[in-house]
Amino acid sequence: YAGCPSVIMTLWEIEDRSGAPIMDEFYRILSNGKKKPVALRMAKLKHLENADPLKAHPHFWLGYVTIGNTDAMYTSNDMYFFLIIVVIFIAVVIDQIIRHKKTRRDAGL
Repeated sequence: YAGCPSVIMTLWEIEDRSGAPIMDEFYRILSNGKKKPVALRMAKLKHLENADPLKAHPHFWLGYVTIGNTDAMYTSNDMYFFLIIVVIFIAVVIDQIIRHKKTRRDAGL
């Protein structure tokens, strides 16, 4: 798949209107840090809970599969790490501005 680490695909053609709620739910769950297969399974189960009897037929939901890297897109730990890096960066910039102003003041400029 041209270097793409993971793909969500269908094993057969599924009408977009019937598949859209599944994919919407999949991306919502995925954004909460779940692994791709877990998010897809949960989205399928949610679809079965809410679908009318016709749309609950396996033809409309069973064909979705995950291929490749099954890890979560990101974890909450990644966000904390990123936040810590940003805070440290801002602190260093503020420190450098204060030092620069102090140096200019001490030099009489």
